[in-house]
Amino acid sequence: MGVALNAWTRLGTRDRRAVILGVLTLLPALGFALVVQPYRRARAELRDRVVEQRGLLARELALVAAADRLPGDLKDATRSLAGLRPRCLPGRDPLSATAALVGVVGDEARRHSVLLESIESRAAESAGSSLSTLQSR
Repeated sequence: MGVALNAWTRLGTRDRRAVILGVLTLLPALGFALVVQPYRRARAELRDRVVEQRGLLARELALVAAADRLPGDLKDATRSLAGLRPRCLPGRDPLSATAALVGVVGDEARRHSVLLESIESRAAESAGSSLSTLQSR
């Protein structure tokens, strides 16, 4: 502390005034950077979380209000999806299953009187355990 006081006393009046002015300019800038900005960021994050939670609450309240309609809606959805259920094709490997898929697509095209010039299949993707997902275009 004595060294700093000794250095302060050796400064001229203009230099002391410049140091004081620099400190007075620096303190508000540091206060803004270290106090105000983190507070504003935390407040904005809190506001976003409140908006998100209000949205979740609104969806949950709508679900509770619609609870008596859910069994009927579930039956309707089950009936609608029954026709869209993907087919399981037999095959020991993706290549034989792809051949079966091409056969199914060809049969459906003939049944609906659609002329196919070519059928291409995409690479098989693993769907877990011993299942593969196949797509044709």
